[in-house]
Amino acid sequence: MDLLKDYVIIIVPLLAALFTQAYKLATDQVRGNLNLKEIITSLGGMPSAHTAFVVSLTTIVGLVEGVTSAFFGIAFILMVVVIRDAMGFRIILGDQAKIINHLQSKLPEEEKSKLPTLKDQYGHTITEVLWGALLGIIISLFYYFLVF
Repeated sequence: MDLLKDYVIIIVPLLAALFTQAYKLATDQVRGNLNLKEIITSLGGMPSAHTAFVVSLTTIVGLVEGVTSAFFGIAFILMVVVIRDAMGFRIILGDQAKIINHLQSKLPEEEKSKLPTLKDQYGHTITEVLWGALLGIIISLFYYFLVF
């Protein structure tokens, strides 16, 4: 049982990310569009596994180390950067990919065949981020109160 306590700051965020990715796969299966490669390559979708991971990390660090600790401060700043990236920068990348794909579609066939079609779903919507954050908090609280 001490092992679960000693590594709680590593175990809980990993569980949150794995659970969230598994949830995505399960909902994809229900919708009939399951793709096992998505568990590794997915960069979007409902809910955000990146957000679940980093919010879980911040939550468990706050519970274990306290919200006034330097560790919590570092985790909180990392959380803000990751969420901002998920909602901002990667959305811009998706928009650029759509434009590039559109321009590529105007090329002659022999030129088009030389170029890959870019994936245009990179980021997360606010709803996907909020659900990921909620899962990260719930999983952290559940694990913390189960083990401690």
